[in-house]
Amino acid sequence: MSRFRTRHAALAGSLMTMALLQTGAAVAVEQRIQCVIHPSMEIRLASATVGLLSEVPVERGQLVRQGEIVARLESSVQEVELSLTALRAASNIEVEIARVRANLTEARGVRIEELYARKVATEIEYLELQAERRLSVLETERAAAEAQAALLEHQRAERLLELRRIRSPFDGIVVERLLSAGEFVHQDAPVLHLAQVDPLHVEAFLPTSMLYAVEVGMSATIFPQQPVGGAYEAMVTVVDQVVDAASSTFGVRLALPNPEVAISAGLRCELTLSSEP
Repeated sequence: MSRFRTRHAALAGSLMTMALLQTGAAVAVEQRIQCVIHPSMEIRLASATVGLLSEVPVERGQLVRQGEIVARLESSVQEVELSLTALRAASNIEVEIARVRANLTEARGVRIEELYARKVATEIEYLELQAERRLSVLETERAAAEAQAALLEHQRAERLLELRRIRSPFDGIVVERLLSAGEFVHQDAPVLHLAQVDPLHVEAFLPTSMLYAVEVGMSATIFPQQPVGGAYEAMVTVVDQVVDAASSTFGVRLALPNPEVAISAGLRCELTLSSEP
């Protein structure tokens, strides 16, 4: 009997220990952790070609949209070239001339064939007719090819002009304007410093004891510091698999939606991770 009680007590103690460990793990996951909010992307926007800046219509702190023109290079020559190529591309005079000549040659050919069948036209005239028909076909094809080339030249002129327009690659905010109108742009001289702030990235370092408690896709609550404050939902997107031996921590990144740009990048924050992925 005493042996049964001893075994029962040992089993109860083991169950209690497991319960305490599980409770402790849940608390460890749900405790507040220090973090920092960063832009999800930062770039120094440069030009694809060299030239003189004619306009930079955005200022520091301004919101920009993807595809919005944020700077222009001087492009008067390219604009004239675009107008010329547009005129050539829109004109189909050469094609029409070739068609008229082909129709005239064909009508004349029908008449000569009739005369040749009645032995009225000579063989030389008949051979000349065949050559003229072949030439008319070649002229029509050449005119069509030149029309296609004119269209491609127009598209090329459009691309060259577009290269002198600098557009924002994403929705974001202007961190700094590095060059102004009148300054020379080259490949090593970025014009603007842009940051993507929707979504934001939240970076945190967690103790190694939580290494297997955090998974990609796990939800979290972010508490930005004042004056923003509040609580915002985020999701774990990166869990580092290499632990920093010196601090016994590993890095975690979370994606924080920010469609209204209500949260500023660079703020410190706290986060709590949900125990459910």
